[in-house]
Amino acid sequence: MATLIGFHFPEVEAKVKELYASRSAFVHGSFFKQMAKRSKASDSDLPIPNFNLLDQHRKYVRWSLVAYLNLARIIKTERTFEGFNSVMSLLERAIIDIDLRKKLTSETRKLFRLMPKEEPR
Repeated sequence: MATLIGFHFPEVEAKVKELYASRSAFVHGSFFKQMAKRSKASDSDLPIPNFNLLDQHRKYVRWSLVAYLNLARIIKTERTFEGFNSVMSLLERAIIDIDLRKKLTSETRKLFRLMPKEEPR
């Protein structure tokens, strides 16, 4: 995600790590252990998931899908990224190839200018 939309959302890498940590707490049970521990002390001190974080990720996923699909179209129909036959191979190379990342970012910026502005919730 950081390679794909990080120029538009500089905080995306840190937010994805935060979401992963929250997901791990649910999956591996530490969230529920914390809930059980707190519920014994007080009914009003129960942990609450960060739903704002989930909403933020909805936006990241939407923008990432649009960028991904656009890159797939470009790879299939144009010569912009010759030598790449998939978006995943392009993204993997762009992680370490700064010039390729700049080219990818340039194409994605063009698309993002056409996207509607997000309205605050």
